[in-house]
Amino acid sequence: MSSRQEIVSGFYNEYEEDDRLTRSRHGQLEYFTTMHYIHRFANKNSKVLEVGAGTGRYSVALAKEGMDVTAVELVEANLEKLRQNAQGISNLKALQGDATDLSRFDDNFFDVTLVFGPMYHLYDQVDVHKAIDEAIRVTKPGGAILFAFISVFAIMYANYFQGNWATGEEENFTKDYKIRHFKEQLFTGYDVIEFEQLFEKKSVTWITTAGVDGLLEPVEDREDFCIKDEDFDAFTKWNLAFAEKRELLGMTNHLLYICQKNRTYPDRDEAKRLLKEAEERNPGPWGDHSRTAAHCAEKIAFYSGMDPEKAYVLGLLHDIGRRFGKRHLGHVSDGYSYMMSLGYTDAARICLTHSFNQRKIEAYVGNFDTTEEETELIRTKLQEAQLDDYDKLIQLCDSISGAEGVMDIIDRMSDVKRRYGAYDPEKWDANLALKDYFEQKMGKDLYEAVDKERFRP
Repeated sequence: MSSRQEIVSGFYNEYEEDDRLTRSRHGQLEYFTTMHYIHRFANKNSKVLEVGAGTGRYSVALAKEGMDVTAVELVEANLEKLRQNAQGISNLKALQGDATDLSRFDDNFFDVTLVFGPMYHLYDQVDVHKAIDEAIRVTKPGGAILFAFISVFAIMYANYFQGNWATGEEENFTKDYKIRHFKEQLFTGYDVIEFEQLFEKKSVTWITTAGVDGLLEPVEDREDFCIKDEDFDAFTKWNLAFAEKRELLGMTNHLLYICQKNRTYPDRDEAKRLLKEAEERNPGPWGDHSRTAAHCAEKIAFYSGMDPEKAYVLGLLHDIGRRFGKRHLGHVSDGYSYMMSLGYTDAARICLTHSFNQRKIEAYVGNFDTTEEETELIRTKLQEAQLDDYDKLIQLCDSISGAEGVMDIIDRMSDVKRRYGAYDPEKWDANLALKDYFEQKMGKDLYEAVDKERFRP
């Protein structure tokens, strides 16, 4: 039995893909409309990934505009033509690959990601979600992702009025009219709502769904079809004006699902605004403690090869739960819930993990002033959390940050022990281990790195 890759490659080895978007009016309309939406989110400074780039019609055009473009194509024949088309364009890199595995690319790397073909040929739900998840993973927070897909209804109207309706119905629908997706289908179509529902639990925000070629493909097959150049120019603008009308989407052949990758933490200015607002609600030394933690996190991140901006923001917001009042353990659940409500999942996790370098809620130093539900939330989410070096970093910075500046870690932990009467010895040792860990990463003394003697919040 042939694999998906073999079936797709077999088709495109025989199909003339290179001029698909220029040889017909519906191809020209698809290109015009798609480029309009790309330009809403990309500019000459953008780092763009196109997955399923074909022979490079979009990638080459965008690279010629000055964008830094990486084009990934599965089919060897298409890739060879793409590389020919890209000759002499230094800011276009063409690679062979599959949409379900973009592991060669780092997380949060591209400003805009275009998935303009793979969703036509992915039928298995596991592969469908792999392709979606990979596109999301490699896109920067706040970046746009455009997924092209095909309407199953347009497939029927465009291809099965030549005495072959029964074949089309059997291929695309079950006997009770459920939409079918299977490998030998080659091109698989979706109900618009069905496709949109694929993203319901993804870390993205829907922007719009747009049709890019309307009803033009089946209409163009008519013997009496004719549209002059000047009329076509007017038609492209007219079609664009109605491209997002919900009642028209099912009849268009090719569509775009456009979304924005959620920001997992705010930018610096927004983080400062959130802290200021929180301090106005609940004034106290915790605000300057947070500024000190942010300063330390930024400096350590810089010397450790981490993202200083991200580290600063996470340090600034680790205690943001204190905006809701003078709570002890409660500020952990308050901060987590507040950041989650804003969609800042990384910041929410830091609100949760900064007090627990061993994932043990019992090791918390302070009063257990949470409800049963809040306590269970903290306990459960601590076990579920996937900790990384940013969690460790903020745990360390929390343990050296006072309201008046940077403190010696022993002095800081001793002060907490004095105020609360106890300090879990395993947590004490874990904090010292964090100090050693980051000093090794930096190749530098901790207190020198954070400018302990001179910094004041």
